[in-house]
Order: sequence, then structure tokens, then C-alpha cells
Amino acid sequence: MPNINCAGCPNIIKNNEYVQCRICSLSYDIICANLTFKKFCTMSKQSRLDWQCQACLNKRPKADNQNTPVRTTSEAHSDVDLAANSSKPSKRSRFTSPEVDLDMDESKESCCRMANLNELIISALRSEVPKILEGSLIKELEPIKNQISDVLSSIEFINKKYEEMSNLLKSREEDIKQLKSENIQLHNTVKDLHSRLGALEQHSREANIEIHGLPEHRSENLAQTVTLIGKAVSHQIQDGDVLSCFRVAKMNVNSNRPRSVVVKLRSPRCRDAFLAAVWSYNKKNQEKLNTGVIGIGGDKKQLYVAEHLSPENKSLHAATRIRAKELSYKFVWVRNGRIYVRKNESSQPKLINNKDSLCLL
Repeated sequence: MPNINCAGCPNIIKNNEYVQCRICSLSYDIICANLTFKKFCTMSKQSRLDWQCQACLNKRPKADNQNTPVRTTSEAHSDVDLAANSSKPSKRSRFTSPEVDLDMDESKESCCRMANLNELIISALRSEVPKILEGSLIKELEPIKNQISDVLSSIEFINKKYEEMSNLLKSREEDIKQLKSENIQLHNTVKDLHSRLGALEQHSREANIEIHGLPEHRSENLAQTVTLIGKAVSHQIQDGDVLSCFRVAKMNVNSNRPRSVVVKLRSPRCRDAFLAAVWSYNKKNQEKLNTGVIGIGGDKKQLYVAEHLSPENKSLHAATRIRAKELSYKFVWVRNGRIYVRKNESSQPKLINNKDSLCLL
């Protein structure tokens, strides 16, 4: 079957779904013929052969055409003339013909008009539809535009706050750096002051000795006891050598050991002479200095005489002894408020200034 163009659209007709006008012999698809698919399927063969297009139907008179304005003789002539002429054969006007025979030129002109009308409709749709769609889209997108505007405002506000926080954070970082630097300086200052204070505390004890292990009695005379210790170690104590003598509180309250006795002598020289006599006595005698030697009855308790250290130096001295025992250091002693250690007889002594020095052993 050759391709047939629809006289209405003019597209190629497919699937034989078309009808042909009985008058102008032009073919129309069912859409341009204003037929539904269901109605097209139910049409008989004769109905399809008798079908006329809308253009041909519009050119036919609606009735007998007696009252058409084109007809000029309906009211102009009298009844006599009508009667006289009734016997003559009348010519049929082309406006009153029941059927009109159209030639091919008129059919083609009608088709061209339909095609032009379709083009005008399509052109109008092309020009008007975008405007309608644009207006509809603008109306529909207006809330979204407002929401986007709100989101942009929120983002701008957040960005502004972020910049403020960023600047504040930078300022705080600079303040923190400055505070850290000041803290380090203050820490070093406090450390230096602490060291000086410790030195002053120890300096205030430079003429003192401390006696450990001396039993406590209610009626004890500590000054006389110090004199007896001097006699036992062959060191004579003059009346003005002992400035004060007293017991101090225990560092460990739960300890069963008696409180230590602090003796303040006249000068550091007297202190050193007393300590040297005690050290010499313990070295010469197998029986170390004890309570029996100075005439105190009961069980013999060994007496320890040493320099009077400040609380910080006492703590450092105790830590040094523990560390020296762990590392098998043989000697730990105190001289003028300073703590020394030595590995053995042939090694060099090491000064312990603080607890950090213990890590270097």
C-alpha cells in the first residue's frame, strides 16, 4: 500500500485507520476525522463509503434554502408573476441545489485552508504555551525561590557567625600562647623561689643537730641528755653551746618511734665538732651509740645523731636512700644540708639536688 498523507495534519496515515470523503475523495486519519477508535471499528463498509469530510458538509445548504438572503425574488415579485412563471421551467440556483458538485481545485483550496489553519494553530500554541508555562512555572517556583532566599540568608548569617568565632578563636589562641609563655616564666620563677626558700630553711638549721631514737619520759631533761651524749662520745659540751633543745612532731603519726630531738647549738662549728665526735665513736666502737651508754635503763636503743634537715631535704634524703638501695649504692650521707651518694669506695661522690637528680643515677 502506498503512503497516504492525511489532508488534515498532513501526516502519513498508518495502520489503515482512515476514512475517505465521498465528495472530495481526500483521506483523513481518525483523529482529524473526529472519530474515536471504537466508533471507527463499529462503522460499516457502506458508512465508510458514504462518509463526508467537514469541509464538504459545510459547503452544503442546511435546508431548502427558500429564505436565504441571496434569493431576491421571494418578496420582490407578486403572486401573479409567480403564477405566470410557474409553468416555465426554472433554473436551479447553485445556492439552492440539494447537492453540489465540487471540482478538484475547490477541494485543494479547502485543504490548503485547513493546512494554513493548522499551521496558525500550531504557531499560536508555540508562542502562547511557553508564556503560559512560564507564568505557571514562575507561580510554582516562587515558594522555592523564597525558601532558597531564606536558606541563603541563613548561610550568610552562619558564615558571619563563623567568621566572628574564627576571629575570636584566633584571639583566644594568641591569649593562650601568651598565657602559656607567662605560665612557663611563672613556673620557673616559682621553682627558683622554692629552691631559694628551701636553701633559706636549711640555712636556718645550719647550727642544729637532730637525735633519733631517744626514748621519751615525762620528767626528761633533754639538755642534760645532750650533755651525757657529749661525754659518751668524748666531746665536752659547754654551758653556752646548747641554745635550745626540744622535740618535734612526727612526720608519720602512726609510727611507734619516739619523737626526734632537735638541738640548736651555738654555731655550725659546734655542730660539726659534735657530729664528728659521734661519727668517730661509732667507727671506733663495735657497740654503736645507744641508750645504755648514756645511762638510760631498760632495753638498749640505738641513737642516731645527724644534721637537722628541712622537710623537703628529709623527703629527698629518704627517696635517695631507697634509690641507692635499688641501684646498690654503698654510701649515702649528708654534709652541710646537702645529700651525697657514692657507688663504692673508688667512685666519685654525686650531689643530689632534687628528685630529678635521682633519675640520672
